[in-house]
Amino acid sequence: MGTGSLVAAMLSLALLTPSASAQPIFNLSTSGTTVAQLQGELDVMGYNAGPVTGHVNDQTLSADAQFATQFGLVQRQSFQNQVSMALLSINPWPTQWHGTALLAVQDWLTSWKLYHGPLNGQMTRTTGTALKTMLARLGIKSSTMTASDMELMAHLEAVRLAFGQHWVYVAQPGDELSQIAFSIGMPLSRLKALNSAHGGILWVGETVHWYGQRQTEPKKSAPAVQSTSSVSSAQVSPAPPISTGVLTNIRPVAALVIANPNQIQVKSLIAAQAQSPSPVPTVDVSVSGQWALMHAGLVKQLEIMGDEVDLTGYSGMPLNQLPQNATEQELTWATSAFRALNETVPTFVVGPWIPTVSDKSAATALNFVMMTPSVVVSTSSVKCLDDLLTHPQGVVVAQGQAIPKNFRQFFRTLRSSHFAFLSLGQIWAQQ
Repeated sequence: MGTGSLVAAMLSLALLTPSASAQPIFNLSTSGTTVAQLQGELDVMGYNAGPVTGHVNDQTLSADAQFATQFGLVQRQSFQNQVSMALLSINPWPTQWHGTALLAVQDWLTSWKLYHGPLNGQMTRTTGTALKTMLARLGIKSSTMTASDMELMAHLEAVRLAFGQHWVYVAQPGDELSQIAFSIGMPLSRLKALNSAHGGILWVGETVHWYGQRQTEPKKSAPAVQSTSSVSSAQVSPAPPISTGVLTNIRPVAALVIANPNQIQVKSLIAAQAQSPSPVPTVDVSVSGQWALMHAGLVKQLEIMGDEVDLTGYSGMPLNQLPQNATEQELTWATSAFRALNETVPTFVVGPWIPTVSDKSAATALNFVMMTPSVVVSTSSVKCLDDLLTHPQGVVVAQGQAIPKNFRQFFRTLRSSHFAFLSLGQIWAQQ
């Protein structure tokens, strides 16, 4: 079960449900970006909500009923209160808080580019700072999460999804360019320049431009409604449904691990991520302790970009060829290498080999999580693409010739197939 998807699904349900309602309320006439978000998250979690269409259908209702039943969402109390209780641990954040609930929040914060640490389910100063930063930027100052806070967060999550999937989005009552800019990771000045038809003020119902094409439509004589949070409810006319444009089926998702890459490959990856027009695609880079010591600067750059750094051991030799005590020694030396660099010790161990029971026992003894690859590819980047698209929820380990030389084209090809990268942390949470 993807705990990040769980958080997003609950937030989406909170947005779709009136505050006083005792259960999720939406029907076959409900549509919009938030519906698309919910359908996608339910699909990722295995509830089979069907194609992501942005329109509720019988399959959506059935999947939601299964989801609500499994997580004990009942009719005896306000659904908003139930979601508040489910997410209560978000704020305040006790230092002893740990486990999959915290991993879900780390996953969510990573997608907002506020957290760049490992998805390990452990409360750290970095995690706490990222949480406080997110709430502060959204204007949330209360000590607990309110229904309106959740509605805002769910709405901005839907905006981020629309941006990342290149869907058409039209402004809704309360939308502010500053909040939209934050949610999609774009400088406010640029977003204002792209939406300058009305002096930087959004009107309800107008398309929000965010992909480099300036608005060219002529100014209207007066707005029907300005889309700002300062407009009173008496001034706001009923808004049209959020447009989801042309939607596709749920995108394939998998984790890509590149094992002990060379400098050229890593620099290509970082350059492609820096130039990404949409939310940065992140991958796992699994390295030996020796590799980390030799390329400390690249390790830092990978972490800054949001990529997860994992271990293959210390020397890089296949761990499944070693006895358990030698595997423990390899991982102990690798741990020492990262500490010598003042870097966070990785959480996951994965490499171009199938781990044995002994490998996993050695990793567990040292508080590592050892992941089993779904497939190891070494022949070509074309084969790597094919494996990613044909192993949903899988772990594809690429080495040697399979690591792309041109990550920018690699990402572009995957984007055309509506592919989304998972991390090993997300895969682990689902298992």
